[in-house]
Amino acid sequence: MEPYRTRLLVCDDNADIRDMLESFLTKQGYEVFCAANYDEAVIALQEKSPEIALLDIRMPDVDGFCVAERIRFHNARLPIIFISAFESRFARIYAQTIEAHAFLQKPLDFQLLKETIDWALQNPLPKQTLFHRPAGSSSSGMLATARPDGSDAANE
Repeated sequence: MEPYRTRLLVCDDNADIRDMLESFLTKQGYEVFCAANYDEAVIALQEKSPEIALLDIRMPDVDGFCVAERIRFHNARLPIIFISAFESRFARIYAQTIEAHAFLQKPLDFQLLKETIDWALQNPLPKQTLFHRPAGSSSSGMLATARPDGSDAANE
């Protein structure tokens, strides 16, 4: 009998990123389901019942926020981690509003991604959303908790 593996949804329009995440996360012991768009994500949510979702924000037809809203409508407690190359004040505030566990900026730090997934699975909906920017960005790769106004200690 095969050991239990946590089911994880990856929704990103970039095939290379989906493949890279699927490979890494499968090696980490997760059962990974990939979706390239909103419609594929909805099917995976209904048929596979993932226990956590990694969502890209910017996608051609429907963005990751819409996927997150669909998740919240059907499963208010499913952990959501946004992954995106683009960050804005709106994205940060929305991540908090939708009660995402984290917002990780691309390029991803895979060890941090694994730790964030593990943390999200062990914790109920967060009181604060974790944000991470890669090293070399404006905030030196800091992991910070967001305040209600969307700011964080890294911006001070």
